Amino acid sequence: MKKTIKIKGMDNTACQGQVEKALLGLEGVSSADADYKTGIAVVTLNSEVPDAVFIRAIERLDFKVIEIK
Repeated sequence: MKKTIKIKGMDNTACQGQVEKALLGLEGVSSADADYKTGIAVVTLNSEVPDAVFIRAIERLDFKVIEIK
């Protein structure tokens, strides 16, 4: 299962790395690939993860989650 997260505020590769690290640290996430140029992170899950968990992890970094699909 994959989820696509639209994120506002990633401006460079350092931001991208912070988001990927935060997402990979979540239980149930097997891979995370963020792209600061598009503002998109694609997460592959090996178990169900509520959207609120993604929002909390990303917004702790002072980024804003716009949409999760």
